[in-house]
Amino acid sequence: MVFFEECPVTERLKFDYDKVLIRLKCMKIHEYSEPGQFIEIKIPDGNDPLLRRPFSIADTEKDGVWVIVQQRGRGSKKIAEAEKLDIIGPLGTGFKTTKKSILVGGGSGIAPIIFFYRKYPEVVESVILGFRTMPELNWKGIFSDEKVKIVTEDGSSGLKGLVTDYTTMDSSKIYFACGPTPMMKALKNKISPDRLYFSLESYMGCGTGICMGCAVKKTKGDGYFRVCTEGPVFRADEIEL
Repeated sequence: MVFFEECPVTERLKFDYDKVLIRLKCMKIHEYSEPGQFIEIKIPDGNDPLLRRPFSIADTEKDGVWVIVQQRGRGSKKIAEAEKLDIIGPLGTGFKTTKKSILVGGGSGIAPIIFFYRKYPEVVESVILGFRTMPELNWKGIFSDEKVKIVTEDGSSGLKGLVTDYTTMDSSKIYFACGPTPMMKALKNKISPDRLYFSLESYMGCGTGICMGCAVKKTKGDGYFRVCTEGPVFRADEIEL
């Protein structure tokens, strides 16, 4: 089910140098959200910029959802500073498994990974999270959890390097990943694509499959998938990155 809601921002936490965590109080969206799904947020204060912005859901609570907002331009800056936001969700398909899983996230792509771990900890073998430098905020104690491995490019915390340096193939596990395209491509070269699932961070202007701005090419046959409706979760051997 998809809902349209006006949601007050009840918490705003600085996460790292260009990201904030915001908590949106909502009536229904949190009840139906699954890891890997996203919400579309309207830019507040007019129609400039015009199109909504997609954000993966990072967690849900009894009356709200959390998202990570990376401040890249005028639109995301307005969202990060707003007191109330117009949102649509939950949208798209989520991660689905009952098998033991290894989770890999990079940058703002950690959002659906964290949500999956918090909702289904019993099926998670380990979590690998990568950053350029260690975030200032250990939100909900995630980074100190015994199953979570932190990797930083500058070596400021945890292991130094990239998440792909510490991800190895285990044919008995399913892999779920979200992050920058170079990270995903590198994972596809290390992990069997039929056991690897991506949550894509494509720009989704409408979130409903109308605008076709988020299309990704299929690996088999002609044509494209619409990331917002047929994704954002795809098996790695289904799509070309």
